[in-house]
Amino acid sequence: MDKQEKTEIKRKHSICISDKITISGIESVVTLQEKEVEVKLSNRFLTITGFGFTPIHLDIDQGNLILAGEVLTLKYSSKADKESFFKKLFK
Repeated sequence: MDKQEKTEIKRKHSICISDKITISGIESVVTLQEKEVEVKLSNRFLTITGFGFTPIHLDIDQGNLILAGEVLTLKYSSKADKESFFKKLFK
């Protein structure tokens, strides 16, 4: 395999918001608080804000997270977005 070629497994993700919040395709949970949840997807981050977030089920091996709570916003960001924020903060 050529050094320039990277074999990166990307999980497809989905979000279902009904009586529960189901997120699939996650690689890890960064933050899980009552008003904010942040998960790492294969190539970006997903931040969900709202209230009353409570974990019901988490399976990192399968990439699934099920929550109870009320969603107000969904925001996607890349790793570069996070790095540039900290560079600006500490400049």
